[in-house]
Amino acid sequence: MLLIQVIVGLLVGAAYYMVAMVMTVYDGVLSLILQPIMAAIFAAGAVCLCLVLGLPIRLLFWLCSRPHLRILRSSPLNPWLVVVIDK
Repeated sequence: MLLIQVIVGLLVGAAYYMVAMVMTVYDGVLSLILQPIMAAIFAAGAVCLCLVLGLPIRLLFWLCSRPHLRILRSSPLNPWLVVVIDK
C-alpha cells in the first residue's frame, strides 16, 4: 500500500511541476529535456519529505493497533463508571 502511495505521489508531483513549468517558461529544446528530470527530482524530494513527516503518525497508528498496547486506545476506566460519578 505504501508503495502505491509513493508511486501516485511521484506521478502527481511530476504532473504538477510540468504544468507549472509549461505555464511559466519555455526555453526551447533544452527545456524539453531538463524539465522532466527536474520534475522527477522535485517530486521525489516532496514524497520523501511527506514520508518522513508522516512516519510518526503511521507509527502511532501501528502502535495503537497492537493487542498488548490496547491501553493507548482508550481509558482504562469503564465509561459507565465515569457517568455515574459525574451525576
